[in-house]
Amino acid sequence: MTQNKTPNKQQKYIDLGDRGRYCIHNKLNELTGKEWIIYTKSFKVLHANNLNEFFEQIAEKQITFFTKRNQTVIELLSHSNTMKKICKNLERNYYSIPAKDEYFLGKLQNIDISEIPKAEYLISIPFNFVSLYTKKPKKVFFTDYNKMVHNLVSFYRLFMPCLHPKKYLSVIANNIPFDNKVYPFAFDFSRLFGNYFIQSDEMVFMFDDTQANKNSSVPSDFSYSSIKQHIFSFQFKNQDLPPSFRTLDSFS
Repeated sequence: MTQNKTPNKQQKYIDLGDRGRYCIHNKLNELTGKEWIIYTKSFKVLHANNLNEFFEQIAEKQITFFTKRNQTVIELLSHSNTMKKICKNLERNYYSIPAKDEYFLGKLQNIDISEIPKAEYLISIPFNFVSLYTKKPKKVFFTDYNKMVHNLVSFYRLFMPCLHPKKYLSVIANNIPFDNKVYPFAFDFSRLFGNYFIQSDEMVFMFDDTQANKNSSVPSDFSYSSIKQHIFSFQFKNQDLPPSFRTLDSFS
């Protein structure tokens, strides 16, 4: 962030021209008040040429909002190098935990977090939604849906000690289309994980696919078009809930 002048002890805001005024007490990001209002809208429409670009825009916006330059971002269940490139462009340090089938099956005993650096932000897109929405995959990483959701709750809880106190984890997810069914993963996960950590926010990103419909990677006759056109981002704060709040340990 380029600043016009160095603040003195009495100065609370720095005028950044068209960007607005930046508060020197902002501990979360490098946004001005004007930019903060735009970023905190709960519903955002993103214009993208394809689903890959759509998810890249989501990740870039989330990392920009929840971190400052030179801070560390850990991507959990990474599927590609996309997030690494975004962090490099934004001057953030990057660390990843690649996705493995065993994590969805609850096999977490081989995970050692002792060598993982402390981070200011955790971000995760647990499923490769581009593949789910465009290729109609023949397999997903579960045979028992309920167990899979509980396994992912355990997985993310395991990595919360890697996050600085009162910092955030973003899980970017949606319902899962598979075998002519739609599994309500976004709702079920947020409900269960919210028993352990404060869900501070929820955002909905809408995919404006006006251009994408002309691209063969997003078939115009895709049967799940209403699902692929929006995605949820749930923000959880690294701050324990009182035990009395933990009441939804299973599905009803």
